[in-house]
Amino acid sequence: MLFWELPFLLFLVIAAFAYTANTAYRNDPPVPRWAALLAVLCLAILWLREELRWQLYPAYLLALLYFVLSFIARNYLRLRRASWVAHTALAKTMSIIVCFSILLAWTLPVMDLPVPTGPHAIGTASYYFQDTARKEIYTADPDDTREVMVQVWYPAAPDADAAPGPYLQDLPALAPIITQNLVPGRAMPGFMLDHLALVASNAYPDAPISGDHERFPVLIYSHGWTGFRNVAVDECEALASHGYIVFAPDHSYGAMGTVFPDGRVAALNRKAMPPDEPADARQAGIELLVDTYAGDVRMLIDLLYRMHAGEMDSPLAGRLDLDRIGLFGHSTGGGAITEVYLTDPRVKAAVGLDPWVVPVSPELRKVHVSKPYLALRSEGWIERGGENTTILNAMLSNFGNHAYDWYLAGSQHEDFTLLPLLSPAFGWIGRTGPIAPYRALEVTDATLVAFFDQFLRNDPVIDLENPSVSYPELIQTPEGQ
Repeated sequence: MLFWELPFLLFLVIAAFAYTANTAYRNDPPVPRWAALLAVLCLAILWLREELRWQLYPAYLLALLYFVLSFIARNYLRLRRASWVAHTALAKTMSIIVCFSILLAWTLPVMDLPVPTGPHAIGTASYYFQDTARKEIYTADPDDTREVMVQVWYPAAPDADAAPGPYLQDLPALAPIITQNLVPGRAMPGFMLDHLALVASNAYPDAPISGDHERFPVLIYSHGWTGFRNVAVDECEALASHGYIVFAPDHSYGAMGTVFPDGRVAALNRKAMPPDEPADARQAGIELLVDTYAGDVRMLIDLLYRMHAGEMDSPLAGRLDLDRIGLFGHSTGGGAITEVYLTDPRVKAAVGLDPWVVPVSPELRKVHVSKPYLALRSEGWIERGGENTTILNAMLSNFGNHAYDWYLAGSQHEDFTLLPLLSPAFGWIGRTGPIAPYRALEVTDATLVAFFDQFLRNDPVIDLENPSVSYPELIQTPEGQ
């Protein structure tokens, strides 16, 4: 919630209560002048210094109406029986509208992103990459090649007068797509997420990279099916604040939406995850999807070598420690980074957040490696079990002594994203767990930092054999689950 919204709503509620009480007891109906005046003053400050948002439009109008009732109509309102009935009905209606507007604002809040805990300020930039060697299989044009947008977060030294950028860089183009896909089968009006324009990130666009170290370890984040590169921006910002350079691609057509520099929008292609095909065809489709995600990650690793060598226009040239590359990903992205972890020797460590490994090919599931890997699962996925759990457990047994398997108590699958901050309603319908949203993000962010610090920097922070000592919500997954 914006700062000036709190006093505005407080004075508005006082005005509504006073007006309703006055009419109920047949007293002089106008609202106390001070409450109406202060509500309107706060509204003016909101308009001038912050922003107005659609959830509170009814409340804004009612504040003005209370002001009119208090100052202009005071001398003309008398409580004869007819006017008393009318005022009572009006007072109750207005109070209901005030409550509804407040409920709406609470249900769709202006969320605050978690504040990164590391010592570094954060810079961010976006890149467009095209892989002409790969055909785009999710469009109708057979000549299309793979196009990917990538955002990077890095330790920065911003100018003193710099301001953080927005949470979503392309919100006008993305909001209608996100609202169409946020709740499967229930498209919502495109304007419903317009208030996300008020959400600031913790990163400074195009800020100079920090000079604290010559090179920084590199991480790549892969989002899940219907996710996008900012869906877990807290994780990327947290890691960047602790001295990592973090790249996150939009996996075009598996992401909710990707906006290219020329304005074209690649919307989610639901046929990429075939829901109603026979089992064999569905398995082939999801393997192809994860292979596409993994191909994007491999392409990005290749491009990072060019970026580091100065072959691309980037302030990160010469600053990437490509001997220390780690991967992390959620759900479908977790399956993709697991594939790359298994096949690419340049990757030194990986974290799968509820990794969906069913699409990993049967051949790769049998590969033995001895690199660090953490499966961090939600309690919801632990309880669900099933094929994915069976396959993941078998794979972890092939990963040597540095394979870790934990779960986050009280969490559901989407608690590894920012979805819980978008609306408390997702908890009501079971998409997020009972764990407090900011606590889930705090523990996840700290776990990622600790894991990569241990294996990319040799700097142990928490006891990886007993993580509950540092975070009680982190529990070693019982064998067989």
